Amino acid sequence: STVRLKKGDRITASELQDIRAEGEADILKEVQTEVNMRLDQSLGDIDLTEENLMLGAIQGIVVDADGSSVIANLYTKFNVSQPAEIDFDLDNSAPAAGALKIVCNQVVRGMTRAGGNAITPQTTIMAFVGDNFWDNLVAHTEVKGAYDRGVDSQSFSNDVEVFKPFRWGGITWVNYRGTDDGST
Repeated sequence: STVRLKKGDRITASELQDIRAEGEADILKEVQTEVNMRLDQSLGDIDLTEENLMLGAIQGIVVDADGSSVIANLYTKFNVSQPAEIDFDLDNSAPAAGALKIVCNQVVRGMTRAGGNAITPQTTIMAFVGDNFWDNLVAHTEVKGAYDRGVDSQSFSNDVEVFKPFRWGGITWVNYRGTDDGST
């Protein structure tokens, strides 16, 4: 079984009344324009739904658009334990030298061991993070020191830019954009 995605719309005769543009003789052309506009809107809604489902899959619990109705709990479905939340300690004003790199190493090792043969040297481990996490990460002394020294010139330019991924600590970090309202 699978989740069914459905999006519908209806164009009524009253909506098409007086739709013809001034000087336009072909009413079918105007109707097709309206149909295409509605299709574009529906496809945009489906794209957001698909992204919501993919984010849920990454997190292990897929929820409906309301944010509370669980569509699938992948932890119970595959009979695995939900991992504990990882504290990267980015709010520490005086972190121990190398502490952030150690946490990143633990993440990479844990994922590699749990993934078994599915994790190859070509596998990219990615972290999708919110704005606050991103800002604290790129301002962290270890990360900032690495790109100030140009340690990995392919990953860092002169500065890490918002919404542009960069690799550090064996993880490709992505400042997740979300929707245009900045909250979802």
